[in-house]
Amino acid sequence: MDTLPNEIRDKILFLSSRYWSADSSNFLNSMLVCRSWYQSVMWSAPKFLAVAVGEAEQWVFVPILRIIKRHYKNDFPRRLEDSLQAVVAWRWTFNVMVNLLLEWAANSTTTLSPIPLLAAAQYGHRYLMQKLLERNDVAADSRSDYGRTPLSYAAANGNKEIVDLLLRRDDVLADSRDDIGRTPLTYAAAGDCKQIVEQLLGRDDVLADSRDYFGRTPFSYAAEYGQNMALWLLMEREDVAADSRDDVGRTPLSYAAEKGSWSGLYLLRREDVAADSRDDVGRTPLSYAAKNGRENVVRQLLEWDVSADSRDSSGRTPLSYAAGKSSGVTLCLLEREDVAADSRDDVGRTPLSYAAENGRERAVRQLLEREDVAADSRDDVGRTPLSYAAENGHERVVRQLLEWDVSADSRDSSGRTPLSYAAEKGSGTALALLERNNVVADLQDNTGRTPLSYAKETKR
Repeated sequence: MDTLPNEIRDKILFLSSRYWSADSSNFLNSMLVCRSWYQSVMWSAPKFLAVAVGEAEQWVFVPILRIIKRHYKNDFPRRLEDSLQAVVAWRWTFNVMVNLLLEWAANSTTTLSPIPLLAAAQYGHRYLMQKLLERNDVAADSRSDYGRTPLSYAAANGNKEIVDLLLRRDDVLADSRDDIGRTPLTYAAAGDCKQIVEQLLGRDDVLADSRDYFGRTPFSYAAEYGQNMALWLLMEREDVAADSRDDVGRTPLSYAAEKGSWSGLYLLRREDVAADSRDDVGRTPLSYAAKNGRENVVRQLLEWDVSADSRDSSGRTPLSYAAGKSSGVTLCLLEREDVAADSRDDVGRTPLSYAAENGRERAVRQLLEREDVAADSRDDVGRTPLSYAAENGHERVVRQLLEWDVSADSRDSSGRTPLSYAAEKGSGTALALLERNNVVADLQDNTGRTPLSYAKETKR
């Protein structure tokens, strides 16, 4: 793209500087955000630009667009209503503006806020970072509203060149903590920025096992997100505890299991890691893996000879969590002889109850096929699996349960029946229940209401 004449450049910079001076560099920050967005998503650029720039789009961008259009005339896309042409036009104009803004930001004598420097670090604008660091009025270790420094943002996003620029300076604290106690190393470890992690670990002024305000370490975050290279680098150090507990008693293994980070689990197979550790609510890594349907992780943990039927502080077992989430994990646990298929938690609910509530047909079938599972069990408030399935409109599960000759007219502690809950939801489950000859359609609950009254209330 050819160079704009000086008079056009002056007009653009005048408009830009008016907004910048009035709003403490927010316009440049918005433009930098947009520039990064353009690199990955081009089709939605005009719409995103209008949202991100906001007021600047109205008072600055549109006038500049008109100036550039008048200058280029025939070369500028005429049909802005054409979506493809519109994207090209907006992006072309945008790039002209950003280049001029970056130049102006680097050479302006106006006192700058930390916003451009933080944005340059976050979005990887090395040229702007260099120019801004040359100014006397820009603090290289300035902080955002969240207490984060340019080094923190650059480390989190893997901007190695900017990290190098900052770490070469004496006025940058390599182990600075933000408002929640996280350091640049913490963010780099979570993002698996191997070179940055290695670079930070090589410094004497960086604590490798630092804890944030939640008690979590860089190793804990690397394990959670399955960042293999960061894990290896941290595990090689003697000053890093692989089984550290945070403020709620959770270990790196616990987080890795919850997120399904199988590779993280493999790296954590160390003698100093307790595979069956319990947190403050009594949950084990297996419990978290089962709760989130991580079948491969569950199988891996079971090979470590963990307790397959452990109970947490609410009395729930891994099977209890799995039944409402994943049929694959449910089957995996049911294959074990040491797992009670019909265990009750502290409110009397069974795995079948949770599977029915969440409409897990395969899990319901797997449980019903076992002789040690009561299809019509009642919890502490008298509700059955059929009652929960009916309330949530899971028609196919309702029909499954009815095939096992459960009580279709059972009352809970409030006197309500499955039909009462189904009628309130207005789904096909009500019809399925009415097909049973032994269902009383006008049965009143403890408040004197019938299924029909619930149906009328919700206009079903």
